[in-house]
Amino acid sequence: MNNSLVYIIVLNYNNWQDTLMCLESLKNLDYHHHKIILVDNASTDNSCEKINYWQTQNNLSNLVFLVSDKNGGYSAGNNVGIRYVLSQPDASFIWLLNNDVEVESSSLSYLVDYYKKKSNESNKIGILGSKIMDFNQRKIIQAAGGGTLNTWLAYSWLAGAHQEDKGQFDIEEIKLDFILGVSMFCPIAFIEDVGLLNEDYFLYLEEPDWAERAKKKRWQLAYCYQSKIYHKGGATTGGEHYGTQTSSSDFSDFHFHRSRILFTKRYYPWKLPIFYATFLIVIFNRLIRGQYHRIPKIIALLHNTNISYEKINK
Repeated sequence: MNNSLVYIIVLNYNNWQDTLMCLESLKNLDYHHHKIILVDNASTDNSCEKINYWQTQNNLSNLVFLVSDKNGGYSAGNNVGIRYVLSQPDASFIWLLNNDVEVESSSLSYLVDYYKKKSNESNKIGILGSKIMDFNQRKIIQAAGGGTLNTWLAYSWLAGAHQEDKGQFDIEEIKLDFILGVSMFCPIAFIEDVGLLNEDYFLYLEEPDWAERAKKKRWQLAYCYQSKIYHKGGATTGGEHYGTQTSSSDFSDFHFHRSRILFTKRYYPWKLPIFYATFLIVIFNRLIRGQYHRIPKIIALLHNTNISYEKINK
């Protein structure tokens, strides 16, 4: 198992500076049996040129750089990498990793060791999470693996968010409804059984969707607190840090509510009457914040989730 090949998938979109920081930290991993699949999600800046130059200078033989021809969002971009990995006969695991992170050198070793010790036929681990720490305040937790989900509201809360790390989450038995997408470690068998990330979501709630499908197939979620990741958060979308339910950009606000509607329709349709009623509170909040221009977009989403941000923003 310690010789199992792990494919690390990192997604870049218009954020080559953070991506290169992430790649630099991956060079220090003490688990050497890995390959890096870097996917550019149709960036419109000079990301590809910067990354290609960095790769030339560093000459990493274990790095594969893939470029998508369109930006289909978080799920679609990561699925480009996942499909590539599934075509490789030597893959044992996939580690989905945000590009705006720095990893501790032992973070991957702990994930592989945890899986080896804890996963078995009666406890099939499908998605394994890390302890996510704030990049700028390194003693502050962003998430202990993942979080819980209120399925009446399609709102999530991250375990341990904003708390100082005093070892209170150095335990394995934490109730998690999903694993945070900043770090998701999965065996190939899980992806072959459950399927790829759901590309209906452009941003947000991809992780709870994957978790719902995992549970239906009797795969478990787990948390490895020894694996530490330092995460910036919100750099690509313009949203605030994980662990909040407010978004600082129109773009992230639109996709957050769109994903909430899609998720509830798919998995909890009998809760829709109460769910829709809560949008009165959402609209009221936009009024008191002076975000009047967001209200027509939210109302349009309630009528049609297929409408694009670009179209509605014209």
